[in-house]
Amino acid sequence: MNTVFLRKALPIIFGALFLFSPAKADEGMWLPLYLKQLEGKMQQMGSKLTADDIYNVNKASIKDAIVSFGGFCTGEIVSSKGLVFTNHHCGYDAIAELSTTQNNWLRDGFWAASHDKELHVEGLSVKILVRMEDVTAKVKGVDGKDAIIKKLKEEAAKEGPGYEAEVKSFYYDNEYYLLVYQVFKDIRLVGTPPESVGKFGGDTDNWMWPRHTGDFSIFRIYVDANNNPAEYSPNNKPYTPKHSLPISLKGVQKGDFSFIMGFPGRTQRYLTSDAVRKTVFTDYPMMANVMEKKLNVQKSFMDKDEAIKLQLASDYASFANTWKYFLGNVYAAKTSDFIEKKEQFEKEFTAWANADESRKAKYGNLVADMKKAVEADPANDKVMSYLNFSLFGSQMVGYAVKYYQAAMMMGDGDTIPEPVMGMLAANKESLDKDFKNYNAKVDRAVFSTMLDLFMSDIPKESWPELLTKGDYTKVKAKKGQSRTEAYTDMLYSKSIFADKGRMKAWLDKPSAKTFRADPGYSFLQAVISVYMTSAGKNSAADKAYDELMKTYMAAIREFKPNDMFYPDANFTLRLTYGSIMPYDGRDAISYNHITSYKGILEKEVPGDLEFDVPAKLKNLLVTKDFGRYAENGDLKVNFLSNNDITGGNSGSPVINGEGHLIGIAFDGNWDSMVGDLSFQKKVQRTISVDIRYVLWFIEKYAGAQNIIDELKIVS
Repeated sequence: MNTVFLRKALPIIFGALFLFSPAKADEGMWLPLYLKQLEGKMQQMGSKLTADDIYNVNKASIKDAIVSFGGFCTGEIVSSKGLVFTNHHCGYDAIAELSTTQNNWLRDGFWAASHDKELHVEGLSVKILVRMEDVTAKVKGVDGKDAIIKKLKEEAAKEGPGYEAEVKSFYYDNEYYLLVYQVFKDIRLVGTPPESVGKFGGDTDNWMWPRHTGDFSIFRIYVDANNNPAEYSPNNKPYTPKHSLPISLKGVQKGDFSFIMGFPGRTQRYLTSDAVRKTVFTDYPMMANVMEKKLNVQKSFMDKDEAIKLQLASDYASFANTWKYFLGNVYAAKTSDFIEKKEQFEKEFTAWANADESRKAKYGNLVADMKKAVEADPANDKVMSYLNFSLFGSQMVGYAVKYYQAAMMMGDGDTIPEPVMGMLAANKESLDKDFKNYNAKVDRAVFSTMLDLFMSDIPKESWPELLTKGDYTKVKAKKGQSRTEAYTDMLYSKSIFADKGRMKAWLDKPSAKTFRADPGYSFLQAVISVYMTSAGKNSAADKAYDELMKTYMAAIREFKPNDMFYPDANFTLRLTYGSIMPYDGRDAISYNHITSYKGILEKEVPGDLEFDVPAKLKNLLVTKDFGRYAENGDLKVNFLSNNDITGGNSGSPVINGEGHLIGIAFDGNWDSMVGDLSFQKKVQRTISVDIRYVLWFIEKYAGAQNIIDELKIVS
């Protein structure tokens, strides 16, 4: 993720080896339209499937069992009644939202004994790709592109019930594809293991191997009487899919063929060496430092209070995952030579470009120009990062952002315009949800820490004016207090955004004058003013860099005309194929391709937040009550494959050569953390939970025979 992309990837205040040679079997996140070209190679490796078995728009195929889960993960349909498997960490937010201190499903697990016991998840949806179409000729380089795209989407949405469409660019705007989805909005929780199983190993084991994590959860799609998508209703019925994945009990052996279908989020494998070096060695360490400070504050409260732990669980888990991702990239980049390989390629590319006068005119200075773009304004890049991760890092400020558009529409008068009153009414309806996971005591500490960090690391000339001659300078600190602590106390004791009761009182009787005088709004205004200035500087740089990348992407395909290039991941359906594979990691360390239940017992630390083992689970493991899910008397837990995945692939099915589900992908490994920037052939691995462990847990631990009975299990 280079700096220019990073600007776009950070929270938007308004409103996851560089491929220049023929792709190896285990590298590439391939669009379904490439499958005809890949079919032969996949079959040589052990697949018994045709391209049409996997992706077909005219008849049922495996792609009809693959769902985009919530827009941030992947899931797979595994029964004729719309049952969906995904990761525990993908369902984490939903599970936490449904949990209370009385019914703590996150801590204790949840299993619905019948359909009427399944829990509706408000706001969660899944979508299935109906078809994709190359519309480059209709969109690229034509006047009125936006109008054409809008028309394509509108026409496609009329093709079927619950259809939605999008047009996405690929290869840095060199190609465009129309993607048509069927979207399902009634999704219900069916089952989840306790967090001690679904997140066994916690942050310590995150991104690590060997793993022993039961990272799965189960949901169901509901539809209307005609099997069409519908809003939630108690009268809806389970979805009958076009295809569901049979589940294999054969297990996995080293060298077995495997493929994964899912919705990988974001890769940037075509960036130049300069962009990658700045990203990994400047941007990531800087952001990790800011994030660590926030995590430390949250954890200090979560460790002392079970209610706070539950309240902040989802936010903390997501933030901690990103923080460790940044650190892992730095580590992996230091132990890899992929940046040097990029530099070598760039030299060869530039030599090729300069060998012909016409190419020289177009591409001769391209690499040098991209270097200048990357290094254009490092000070402003730092300000943008700190604004997003520190000053916008508290929930109070994030909540205030929700009202910013309304504030702009209020104007300077005392009367609140009617459209704004409508917006406020909608906000009032969501008040309980907005404040459900808000803890003023914790957020106050986060705000104070983040503000101090911003002021210590960012030059004074880039501070919001409020910090130099506004409210911040006017507060009086008590004995033993810092000015930041005093300002924070004032803000959180007075602002309507920092207290549900104050916000409700204001929404009951909105006053423009009161709103404009609110210290929380004053802080937001000051920060957004700096943000807009900084974002304005970035805008021109973004546009220039995007054009360079577009040219560069076209140029390298011209440079290597006989090579197949897969496009960077962008949350569209992809397939990656490879094998079940171990790997050699750091010096003198060799890793097996699979782990056993024994590792759970070996790692156990009773009462520990990350390595506690529920008593029932321990008893089942100690007595070896494995049933038909054992392999030579052993229960396998997680396994490795060299499939090429990234964030968004979480929850993706790992499928064998017969089209049967063998595992659920949930992580990558520490040695290949730069995988979003460069595929690391020797060490890059996907970590998956063995489907036999999933089924064993459902049957033996949960006693959910009703779930087992609706699956098609192949022995």
